[in-house]
Amino acid sequence: VSFFDSLNHAMCALSTGGFSTKLMSIGEYDSVAVEMVTVLLMIIGTTNFGVLLMMVEGKWKKAWQVSEMRFLVILTVILVAIATISLEQGTEFTWARSLREGFFNVVSAYSTSGFATADYTTWPTVTFAVVTVSMLIGGGIGSTAGGLKLTRVYLLVRVTWMNIKKRFMPKNQVQVASYYNVSGKQVIDDEVISETFGYFGLYFIIYFFGTVIIALNSNVNFGHAMFEFASCFSTVGLSAGVTTPDTPALTLIVEIIGMFLGRLEIYIAL
Repeated sequence: VSFFDSLNHAMCALSTGGFSTKLMSIGEYDSVAVEMVTVLLMIIGTTNFGVLLMMVEGKWKKAWQVSEMRFLVILTVILVAIATISLEQGTEFTWARSLREGFFNVVSAYSTSGFATADYTTWPTVTFAVVTVSMLIGGGIGSTAGGLKLTRVYLLVRVTWMNIKKRFMPKNQVQVASYYNVSGKQVIDDEVISETFGYFGLYFIIYFFGTVIIALNSNVNFGHAMFEFASCFSTVGLSAGVTTPDTPALTLIVEIIGMFLGRLEIYIAL
């Protein structure tokens, strides 16, 4: 890869911007080496700056203790596994090619970078859905990534699991749950739960209405509208072919509002 292209792609991977000097993005090179280096840069870009500082200082054990980092690894394994199986079953890809495509594009989606190696509209519905969900989840808090953010999704899963466990525990038994962020151990109290679920609810109300408007105004199926607005709202930049030079003005306005709210975060924008 030329120095000019390398410089542009490296900057856009680290800042999770996803802009490319090539029409087919990273897929233009059809190179495992280029894709793996880009994946590494995207993961660095989507990692909390506080965690990156710990790593630079050699505090690897403390960095791994951060709940968000462990959740990132588990999430990557699950999403890539589903995408790989779906691609192998629903396309002519070999297992190796399915893993390669699934791994790169899932990381690109949840890091909200927006690089691509394929046309998602030709992929099986399950893989298409995995990429959509990955975009909505987003990257780490305190990183350049967009989306709901990994910590919020982690807390959402933890609180849901706590509530399920509570149904099977004696009534007089008290649960004191906690998690780790860059500042250390934090208690999952009522304020944390309220903030997490409040943001989650507001996020999906906006996401739902944005998706519906795009689906109706652009006359596209709901799945493609979900993908497109997830990409805008999480500031990813991938497209299912809905956003083109001929896209109706209302759809573009809704996407602009989604990108604005997603980049600044909803509460800050309000």
